[in-house]
Amino acid sequence: RLVLPAVGATRGAEDMGGGMGRVAWAAVIAAFAASCCCCGAASSELETAREDGGIAFSLKYDRKALAVEHRVRMQNAAMRAQTGAEARLEGMSKYEAVIRARLEGKKSMPSGAASVYGSITPLGAYYVTLEIGSPPQLVNVNLDTGSSVLAVPGVESRNASITSDLHVYAANASSTAKRMKCSDPQCKKCSAVDNSSCAFHTSYGDSSFFDGYIVRDTVKLSSLAANVTFGVATSFAPAPQLPVDGLIGLAYDEMACMPTCTKPLLDKLYKQHSISHDMFSICLERHSGGVLTLGAIDKTVRKEQLAINWVKMNDTTPKTFYTVPLRKHGVRFGKHELKLPSDVQYGIVDTGSTLLLMPEKVFAQIQDLVRSDKSLCSGHHAIAGLCDKHSWFNAFSCVYGISQKDIDRLPTLEFDLGGKSTEWTMRVSPAVYMLPMTTFNDNATYVRPRSEITPDQNGTVGYCVGLYPMMYPAWHGIGIIFGNTVMANKYITIYDRDHHRVGFADMGTHKCATDDVAPEAAAPPEYTSSGARGSKAKRLIKVGGAVLALLVVGAVAWTAFQRFVDRSRRQGYRTVEISA
Repeated sequence: RLVLPAVGATRGAEDMGGGMGRVAWAAVIAAFAASCCCCGAASSELETAREDGGIAFSLKYDRKALAVEHRVRMQNAAMRAQTGAEARLEGMSKYEAVIRARLEGKKSMPSGAASVYGSITPLGAYYVTLEIGSPPQLVNVNLDTGSSVLAVPGVESRNASITSDLHVYAANASSTAKRMKCSDPQCKKCSAVDNSSCAFHTSYGDSSFFDGYIVRDTVKLSSLAANVTFGVATSFAPAPQLPVDGLIGLAYDEMACMPTCTKPLLDKLYKQHSISHDMFSICLERHSGGVLTLGAIDKTVRKEQLAINWVKMNDTTPKTFYTVPLRKHGVRFGKHELKLPSDVQYGIVDTGSTLLLMPEKVFAQIQDLVRSDKSLCSGHHAIAGLCDKHSWFNAFSCVYGISQKDIDRLPTLEFDLGGKSTEWTMRVSPAVYMLPMTTFNDNATYVRPRSEITPDQNGTVGYCVGLYPMMYPAWHGIGIIFGNTVMANKYITIYDRDHHRVGFADMGTHKCATDDVAPEAAAPPEYTSSGARGSKAKRLIKVGGAVLALLVVGAVAWTAFQRFVDRSRRQGYRTVEISA
């Protein structure tokens, strides 16, 4: 929400120097990890929390605001350190130019699809632009499948510590806005500042906070709009910075409590039949945003006939995250099985997390396997700096001077997901978990002098390890977080809430489709319940069968016509030739 994962570890983050430094990113991810271990009330406590007006099932969404904002804050600090404040303002204005271009119709999107902005590096977040109220007010919100609340900064929060470029929402400037009153039966907590308003509140272990009120207003995403109840921040710490202003959660509505429980935008759109299916898809690219498709399967999947691998989600009461089961003995690094802690049973698919997060013990096994691999560490073909005492293969540490060929020699990570009927193996190759960098970072390892490093054909000058350890026990069995690292330019994710499953479609070399073609209302019939798309051979058989049927019908019709002609001649009828 304004919006992020807890920030305990981020407070001690050192100054990052140029680029998205290792220390900076470590702090951000550690913050998120902290939020996951102690992220709020357990499922069984949800109803109790609702009844007593406490902070109900806050989970990660409580801390989203700080986390997202912190990532952006660090990026801005890096930009200032490298190129100065003027360059920062110029860079941020480019984001605005893209947004305004879309709203002015320079780049149209189909109904139900919305442009996604952002990147893994340097921003570390993906966001969409909402139009809230009448007349519409623009707000950029982090796209998060790991939470359910919509939260935006209010105009009341603007002060000397907040940049004037921040998009804020002014309820009193919208003719359709309606504050939720404390007397509303839905309200669970009254505002301490204004006893007549319903409070919106979250707090953090490091004294960070997020306070405000709840309002109902029209929220529009791309061409779809609904009347939504959401949180408006009047005070918070630390202050957010461009380009992300707030957060929109796309998880199940059972987590949409602040502490008053609300219905998220996606649920509202489905209920009012603006979308025909309770589902959405997300296609992301590493450096150039992507596409969010509501109510349908992503167009790239359909256009390129990509196979969808469906994984049945874990059943929880209430429904919370997009949780997928991990198969026992089903995590491997190269040819080696990785031992999971006994309390780890599930992973979650979360666009609000940048990296691929895993238990600390699992990450340590990966490090040991890499550094003990003789084919990588010895001889003329040893990868520079990989097996040194100060190896660069650490949690989100970066290396410059390494070739793509060397990166490809690293082992592949594999995760066996789902039950017996929907088992599928997610493969995360080094080309996926080693994130390419297009800018230099002073807080990194250089295996060659910087002056000798030139960009490759893709503009890449270095790589960062897109893996990070969680230092805390699994929360209700959740020990793996599949963040943007495994999605951007790799797996398009389809969240099929109708059938309680998540689909993964390998993008290959394809890009996210952004041309103006409306998404289909339903999944094509060749998408089977097990997740595999019908084979090419089966599709050819279907086409061949249809052609054969037409030939048979044509033959029967021609035979009937000839019989009619012969009979006519025998009876002395005159035949008439008709020319086309």
